[in-house]
Amino acid sequence: MATLCRVENDRVLKQYVSNCAREILQVSSREEWYFVPGSLNPADFPSRAKAPPDILSSSRWWEGPDYLKFPFEEWPRQINIGIEGYKTDEERVQVPVTVSLVSEVSEERNILNVVDVQRYSSLVKLRRTVAWVMRFVSNLKALVRKKSRNVEKYVSAEETNSAEVMLIKGIQKRAFGKEFEFMQSKGTSGKRPVIVNQLNLFVDEKGVIRCRSRLENAPLLEASKTPILLPSKTYFSQLVVSQAHERVFHDGVGETLSAVREKYWILRGREIVKKFVRRCKTCVRFEGKSFEFKVTPNLPEFRVSEAPRLPTRELILPDRYTHQGFMIATSQLRNAISLCLRVHRHVLFILKLLNLWMLMHLYVVLDDLGLGEEFLHV
Repeated sequence: MATLCRVENDRVLKQYVSNCAREILQVSSREEWYFVPGSLNPADFPSRAKAPPDILSSSRWWEGPDYLKFPFEEWPRQINIGIEGYKTDEERVQVPVTVSLVSEVSEERNILNVVDVQRYSSLVKLRRTVAWVMRFVSNLKALVRKKSRNVEKYVSAEETNSAEVMLIKGIQKRAFGKEFEFMQSKGTSGKRPVIVNQLNLFVDEKGVIRCRSRLENAPLLEASKTPILLPSKTYFSQLVVSQAHERVFHDGVGETLSAVREKYWILRGREIVKKFVRRCKTCVRFEGKSFEFKVTPNLPEFRVSEAPRLPTRELILPDRYTHQGFMIATSQLRNAISLCLRVHRHVLFILKLLNLWMLMHLYVVLDDLGLGEEFLHV
């Protein structure tokens, strides 16, 4: 019933319902649509509280209404159900629209009026979309002027850079309109804004507002010396911070802020970066966990088992009451001590040779200086 009313009526409907009714009328006419009462419609059986056995045994459920078996001329005629006075939930009152020509003319051309920035989750996707829009506009102009069009399959780096410049210019004109007019007029339009003096702002050859820093003589890129000015409370600034945070692999506030300031200068940048890092799901997942103490493993067997005894002999005592001392009977220990003594003798011999070589070298040097005799006497 509701669908038939949407097709038959000429009232203004909601956008989605209106599009569906228009598509239906493109492939059919209003005279081809009829109303089937619920008593003849087998699709209403499940909603009429009928038992499943009754539905399965009904021929109307499997074959449809009986009049479908007859010629079209013998079908029941359309019943007047008062469609003209029936209203659906999707209908709305048509409100007269007042158009202000002044606002239409004074509205500046801005890419933000065409592309919704908040629909994109990354700066790369946003730049690519704006690049496609710019190519579409340039192809339309080329078609009107009968010139060659750009039919490349992918957007180039130059197009994405131009798209980013257009986005930045649109954001700056909305956020820093007074500052931009003041710098364009070269100081003749009103009072000088405070932010122009604080950040030493200027407009480059592309029409982008930049900050002039004190690093003109530093061996840095030009974008780092004169970063682009961005407002703090914009979605585009959050996309810039997100890209920088991913580029430093979620390292922290300081590293993210340094990566942002390589190209952009966001007002109250540290506060914006802190808020973003605090809400970063990856950082919270890996840094928000408490330290988990691991279970201490058991000591290895060789550390807790009793060490085997060395093969020794009994101590030989020459006489129970003499003072001749004990004689060590372990052959391994005797061999170890004798080896240490031999190594000690070799080390002492090498040290003596080194001392002798150093004395001879010192004598040669002093002899060249004429002090050899005094060195010998000493």
